[in-house]
Amino acid sequence: MQDSSVLWHENRSDYLPFIRYSLGILQKAYSEFEDRVQFLRYRGLPRSDRIKAVIESKIGKITKKEIMEACPAISKITVERTHSVVETVTRGLAGHS
Repeated sequence: MQDSSVLWHENRSDYLPFIRYSLGILQKAYSEFEDRVQFLRYRGLPRSDRIKAVIESKIGKITKKEIMEACPAISKITVERTHSVVETVTRGLAGHS
């Protein structure tokens, strides 16, 4: 924010730092909002189905740590068990293609 007010008195200030800062705030707020909406969407599901939904919503590979961050109310054991089952099924499907 301070960078955008340099040379303000000479009417030569740079608005780009302020715009970047503002867009960063909006991006963070949207990300947190999206996380809360997903929590509300999946909270009525059984734990294993919530974990599967998190895995399916991620593009590419997902780590157990990322799953645990997305599902803090679910125990590490349940995350590990469901993650292993999903990996086994995914590998089995990939082998049959």
